[in-house]
Amino acid sequence: FRNFMLPKREVEQLVHVAMDRLDIRRFAIMYPANAYGRYFMQLFWDEVEKWGGEIRAAESYDPSITDFGAQIKRMVGVDIPRPAEVLEKIRDARSAIEEESELDPGKKDPIVDFGAVFIPDSAERVAMIAPQLVYHDVVDIWLLGTSLWDSPKLLELAGDYLQGAIFTSGFFASSADDQVRQFVESYRSNYEKDPELLAATGYDTIQLLKLIVEQNAPRTRKQMREAIVQCPGFKGLTGNISFDTTGEVKKKPFVVSVLGNKEVLFP
Repeated sequence: FRNFMLPKREVEQLVHVAMDRLDIRRFAIMYPANAYGRYFMQLFWDEVEKWGGEIRAAESYDPSITDFGAQIKRMVGVDIPRPAEVLEKIRDARSAIEEESELDPGKKDPIVDFGAVFIPDSAERVAMIAPQLVYHDVVDIWLLGTSLWDSPKLLELAGDYLQGAIFTSGFFASSADDQVRQFVESYRSNYEKDPELLAATGYDTIQLLKLIVEQNAPRTRKQMREAIVQCPGFKGLTGNISFDTTGEVKKKPFVVSVLGNKEVLFP
């Protein structure tokens, strides 16, 4: 049995919130050219198309770089020739005041024809990408991420550029839930630091097994397996835990949003 959040569940929950709750239909993806980035890019792309959405741009980057200008420019069509019909639409959409105040007629404005950018990478790298998106005038969009964003460094490094950003998490230590609050306080008292996902998952796993042993008293491996599969659901720190017949956990990841100088559960 695996009591750990699956990438597929992360992406399903993230796309559900983006498309059903925020009504976003067009997306862009910026992803690192490594196994993690490519895997999440494909999962996200497939899930968006599954629900009738569209990927408008997808740009990969070397995980070692710090300047993402080239990728951002390609993503919004600044570094590639634009079809004549696109240029005509841009001109038609401009007001007279905008035409008069244009300082550089030859400069290309970014074509931001998507409502969100999905970035499956670490908090440290997201903190470098977010300000560069603003620098290149890619604004008024949602930023979406995976559980790799779940780090204290996220707000510390780029909180101002990540307002409203949404990412998944397997454990939300700032929850108002009494069970979570008591666990966090006890953990801090014992270890002088905040608990992270592995600590919360380990605690949940032991508590779940303790409950099953007390209620079912299984005497063989087969009985233990059947008792775990038949467990109707256990309310843990990391969500409601139950397993399918293949041994995969069925709990949903949390969705966290950046609001001011703190992270909150997405309403």
